[in-house]
Amino acid sequence: MAEEKKTTTKTTTKSSTKAASPKKTTAKVKNEEVKVEKRFCTNCGKELIGEEECVCGSKPEVVSVNTDALKGLGKGFLDTIINMYKKPATTLDEEVNKKDLTANMIMLVAIAISFGIYMMGGFESIMLGFNDYNLNIKQVIEIPYFKIFLYMTLIYFILSFIPITVAFVISKLTGNNSFDFKKSISLYATSMAPTIFTNILMALMYYLNILSWVGALIGFVITIACFFNYILGYIRNNTISENKKSYVLTTLVFISIIGYFIAFIIFAGSMFTDMSGDFNIKANNNNYNNLFNW
Repeated sequence: MAEEKKTTTKTTTKSSTKAASPKKTTAKVKNEEVKVEKRFCTNCGKELIGEEECVCGSKPEVVSVNTDALKGLGKGFLDTIINMYKKPATTLDEEVNKKDLTANMIMLVAIAISFGIYMMGGFESIMLGFNDYNLNIKQVIEIPYFKIFLYMTLIYFILSFIPITVAFVISKLTGNNSFDFKKSISLYATSMAPTIFTNILMALMYYLNILSWVGALIGFVITIACFFNYILGYIRNNTISENKKSYVLTTLVFISIIGYFIAFIIFAGSMFTDMSGDFNIKANNNNYNNLFNW
């Protein structure tokens, strides 16, 4: 019996020693995971300090945010936009060769959002324009600005893939296999990046009803310049014989513009059909008597 007790004691000691080792490993892993700048609750968004746990009523997972990486990404976008004004050809070559799909997709989304803001400003400008004819139409009709923003942002993002796809297909047909779809996305996103500033500028001028025609003119000039940069960037990044350049560029421009225009009309028509019931007539308008201020 004594021998059995000794054996049992030894066995218990060994097993407890083995069970203790994973705790040390877990502690090491925790120490490595704590190396983050900020922690937030995924349920309520509250910032958590140190090992603090959120008391919002649930136990959600805690995510970390690398603020330095976000700042670097934002600075990179700003530098790209500014450099497209200063040195467009060099900037296009650099960005196209990077083929950073994530950054380019974010840039496309940013351009689409700025276009949505611009279109909201355009509707506001149209409403304010009725004041010149003594028509207080805003007193009667409620405009669904947020829906306009969402629709126009989505439409721009989808339609941007028409010239992207056309450029990619033409490159394949002309034997430029090195110009892949990532490069095509990068070329379009970088070329159109300057329109972010002009779209927001035009929207502000429309909302404030200050020199709206100047804002429209600036936007038109910048858009044309961006499109020419897109064409020039395509030539610089594709090997095309001199005898075929005019045909290739004509095809690229024609199909892109026509396809974009037709698709925009279709999408915009669908948008207005869907939103027709959202242009609400405001209540208590005295049978529309306030519409006309003669």
